Amino acid sequence: MSRKYHIFTDIDLDGICSYLTCSWMLNEYCSYTTCRVNDLKEKVTQWLDRNKLEDYEAVYFLDLDVSSHDLLEQIDKDNVHIYDHHDTHIANIDKYKNAHISVEQATSTCRLLYNKNESLTKSLNQNQKLLILMADDYDSYKFNVPNSYELNVLLWSLTGDRFGKFTDMFKDGFVGFNQQQQNIINLYANKLNRVLGQLEVYNAAIPIKGETYNMYSTFASECINDVADHILSNYKCDVVMVVNPKSRKVSFRKDKKCELDLSLFSQSVCDEAGGHKFASGGMLCDKYMNFSKLFNPIA
Repeated sequence: MSRKYHIFTDIDLDGICSYLTCSWMLNEYCSYTTCRVNDLKEKVTQWLDRNKLEDYEAVYFLDLDVSSHDLLEQIDKDNVHIYDHHDTHIANIDKYKNAHISVEQATSTCRLLYNKNESLTKSLNQNQKLLILMADDYDSYKFNVPNSYELNVLLWSLTGDRFGKFTDMFKDGFVGFNQQQQNIINLYANKLNRVLGQLEVYNAAIPIKGETYNMYSTFASECINDVADHILSNYKCDVVMVVNPKSRKVSFRKDKKCELDLSLFSQSVCDEAGGHKFASGGMLCDKYMNFSKLFNPIA
């Protein structure tokens, strides 16, 4: 018997809330596979080794750029639906011939899903719509919606099955934090203060295509986004790179006034890089190690 749906999605806040939005649209909490940029091809290939696309009514790829991972021939089928807002993906949409593509400029993938499916405006309750707004607010770094920052803090503070725990907490939308969730958020605030107090920061002026960018770098294995925000807020910084020595991942963030496209820049210094103009990531490699030699510690 044919199974209905399967969803591939990113593991970040936008990816998880995109999964919830898609499940609400389909009236079913679907089976799923979570992916990151560095394991996307491996996860999809492993799933295809055990499953056939034609056995499903529809398979969804959410908040993932699958166009640059040599997967097109396998997944470009008429029962595949792809929603994404990453710039690198937008540039490759002409590669698809059969899949249903909604890949375009948007503040988040979950908001793109909502906007593209009119039925959601009538079927979702106010708490579900609020969760989408919060994820969109965080992913676009606007921080205009109360508690969007804390929602992301809660997500990344969960241990074990983070995806399952978060979707269970907010399967009916956002109704506020309970005391246990608030305690987790408070513990994170204390941890962040400790991490910021131990930072070692490095600086370099990097010329790129006639422009010189004031770049900063540091190391942190926790609180990555907040470490980046701290450096952007407290230094005359165009671009900040945070190296996680545990995961060997480099995270890129930039000042809102900076014109450099981080989705392209990260690819020039990292392996397996991807993201969008304002935030990107890649894996530590020899290219980045050579690039890092340009930086000097701040006294």
